[in-house]
Amino acid sequence: MVLDNKSFAQKTLVVYGLCYVFYGATFMGETLGLEDAGAKYQGKKSGPVGWSAAQWAGIGAIVCGLDCLFVAFKTGEQTAMRTIAVNCFASFMRLGIFAAHGSTQWGGVTVHKEFLQGGAITTTFLMVGLYNLNGSMKAVKNVFKVPSLADLTHAGLLVQFTLFFFYIMSFIWTDFPGANYACKGGCRSEGGVYEMMAWTVSMWTQVTLTILAVMQTATNAEKMEFAKMRALTVLVQIWQMEQPAEKAVAVPEKLMENKIAMGISVLSCLVAGFSDKLKGNAKPTKSTTRSKRR
Repeated sequence: MVLDNKSFAQKTLVVYGLCYVFYGATFMGETLGLEDAGAKYQGKKSGPVGWSAAQWAGIGAIVCGLDCLFVAFKTGEQTAMRTIAVNCFASFMRLGIFAAHGSTQWGGVTVHKEFLQGGAITTTFLMVGLYNLNGSMKAVKNVFKVPSLADLTHAGLLVQFTLFFFYIMSFIWTDFPGANYACKGGCRSEGGVYEMMAWTVSMWTQVTLTILAVMQTATNAEKMEFAKMRALTVLVQIWQMEQPAEKAVAVPEKLMENKIAMGISVLSCLVAGFSDKLKGNAKPTKSTTRSKRR
């Protein structure tokens, strides 16, 4: 069997990954031929900006899933445990969202069935994740160090982390929808936008922190493969920015700024992913204990 030689932590990440991809598809809703995310989760169809927030939540969830699957199948035990720690952190965030939004049966905003189902799954994720953390995580080097010019893999991933971290902070500390979208009557007037944005933030926070988990313990070869995968996911983000429905509600100047930022992110991932081909960078070493390295 495919999972026979995998640890419990790696098997856990496979389950996480499949669930994230499934839920990511439901957030993208009608884009993938499914029910609108607003109707499914909030009981009313999304408006134009709410639709955009759901698309970004969906893409973020799918990237979370791909990250979990990559770590499970392509890296070792230490990277798996750190990725699970990131999942635990994100699960706490999501449980906070469930608590803040509440069920429609109690006067909240989340459809009762989805509140119970999603809350149960998130709680299970958290409990299983915490159980996994009973294992031993080794100390690692400081990944925030200024890399040498020869360490292009590290540098490229650090650039993407920095860009994504900036976006997470702008979501939290500024009125991101109001600044980036042309909402009729203000973004607060379109019900469900900020509630959906909370899920978007939780997904992309996990996407951002997973970069650190990989940087801390993966081999150089594994980090290069991870960077190549991330380059493809950023191209999907740029694809979303090019969608007519996204362009129709986005502030043009902000949309261009975001495209430039994602262009830099793609470039940084390509530099990291193909660093062995670039002058002055050491050839990556392969892991000899990929599935069970401790």
